[in-house]
Amino acid sequence: MQVTIFANRFDNCVRDECRSDTSWPELAEQLSLHSAVSQKDTLMLVPAEFRRLDNIHDFVASGGVLAEQQVWEHGRETDRYRTVLGPDLRPFVARRADNIRQYWLLGVDVDGQMSITTARAKFRRYEYVGATSFGHRTPEKRGRDAFRLWFPLATPMPAAEMLARKDAMLAWIGSSDQSTLARARGFYLPSCRPERLVLAQSWHNQGQWLDWTSFAPVVQPQPSDDLVALRAALRRDQQSPDRRQQVLDRLACTPVRYEPVWANVAVAMVREGYRREDFVAVTAGMMAEKTAVDAERKWRAAERRAGRSRLDMGYLINVIRGKHQRQ
Repeated sequence: MQVTIFANRFDNCVRDECRSDTSWPELAEQLSLHSAVSQKDTLMLVPAEFRRLDNIHDFVASGGVLAEQQVWEHGRETDRYRTVLGPDLRPFVARRADNIRQYWLLGVDVDGQMSITTARAKFRRYEYVGATSFGHRTPEKRGRDAFRLWFPLATPMPAAEMLARKDAMLAWIGSSDQSTLARARGFYLPSCRPERLVLAQSWHNQGQWLDWTSFAPVVQPQPSDDLVALRAALRRDQQSPDRRQQVLDRLACTPVRYEPVWANVAVAMVREGYRREDFVAVTAGMMAEKTAVDAERKWRAAERRAGRSRLDMGYLINVIRGKHQRQ
């Protein structure tokens, strides 16, 4: 099986040395050992195998995302990013869900929702390793149990299946915390403060390996022919020259006063084929405090984001109507 180890939560590069080809007995032992550390932001494991960067053009064309880091200027972060290069001057694969091939483990974060005793009884049929996490029984957790469970999968699970079966898995776990199954979620390896080692626990339960095919996928309803035809007609209307100009005119007099929305507008405009000059023009009405230089910088950032975004004309229209969400 293969898992991926990162230096900390800020590490977003899938380096060759991060990829760990291992066996379940070896990994189970590693996941059972606690390190004494002063802060929890230490080594982090993603229970997945990431795509490899054999051919950059094929990788990007098939939806792969390269690792980037933010550039600092005059002591502050800017909106400019640069691609992180390896020693061979090739970029790294990014730690993103888009780049995951398959999962070998199911990692579960239990943060006070149930006790260790309850979890051991609930999952006694299954093969897994459990270990307390950094916040176990701390005052911040109100003295409650905090731990992680690692279930080896009977067969590797393709990345798309994780998304399709996520709801069924959460129901089986007994959790409504969507983040515990976030697709590129990293889990810190077991650790605690030196003075709390006496409270650390780990255990290895032997049983059947988890069969991910036993979780029912969400079946997406197929739209009717009439609905498909209606959407196509609306799309044609949205793309007409008159409608496109009307959207620009309305955006120019729609103050949003919230930078993430302004940034999303830039991404949607890039994807819809608008020009940088169009975004600079509407910025004056949307974010009066922003200069033309700010708008051009945001546009360059939007060009990098556009390839992995689904924002489109519909988002721009929702902004105009005040129906956008602040995210």
